[in-house]
Amino acid sequence: MVLKPIYEGEFTTSRLKPISHIDRTQVSDHLPKSRVPRGARVICWHEDPWLGSMSRIVAIADLDEERLLELPSPCRGCVYWEAPDAFEKGPNEAVKRDWIRKTREQFGNCGKILYLDGQAAGYALYGPSNRFPAIPTYRSIPVGELRDGAVFLACLVILDSNSRGKGLGKRLLQEVISDLRRRGFAAVETLARAEDANNPSGPRRFYEANGFRTKSVQNPEFPLMRLDLPPLPE
Repeated sequence: MVLKPIYEGEFTTSRLKPISHIDRTQVSDHLPKSRVPRGARVICWHEDPWLGSMSRIVAIADLDEERLLELPSPCRGCVYWEAPDAFEKGPNEAVKRDWIRKTREQFGNCGKILYLDGQAAGYALYGPSNRFPAIPTYRSIPVGELRDGAVFLACLVILDSNSRGKGLGKRLLQEVISDLRRRGFAAVETLARAEDANNPSGPRRFYEANGFRTKSVQNPEFPLMRLDLPPLPE
């Protein structure tokens, strides 16, 4: 069952901005602060008309070196895209942290972490295509470059298979898109997998359902998908 959003907002105070009517006056009292990272964007999802035992707290925050450590192993040390040579030797958290630090310095925010009830449950990683040296191994046409306003989405995953199919991946993707639009980028591209969800960024059908078009099928197993980002209204 897809979980439905009830309210959302930036968790900087005890108040959240309602996005639909609930007959409650203190909805924020039902959000334990210990389960929500400060500064994260909070969404309360549930399968029941009332906030109760069925409610789930979802928060999405920017990825940095500190938050990286909240991801489970091997994700927090996976450098498949960032450092293929190091990847062959196994997880390397030091290389991953260094990559995030340098990319944030050069590009700005380069990822998102999704928390479900206070635990890291998914994450996305993105940045300039030249920061991902594994891209050429996919034998696709050249991926869009930062100078043309294109950003590469290397990874988008909900870690627990039991939490998939509930709209969390879509919400995580929406946060990535919102971040890139706010920063004025023109497009986001990713190498999806044609028929299988077993892929760092997910299956082709997921991206097609979220507005992406196929840019290239030079590698039929891993089509290059692209979403053009309309500028924010002035």
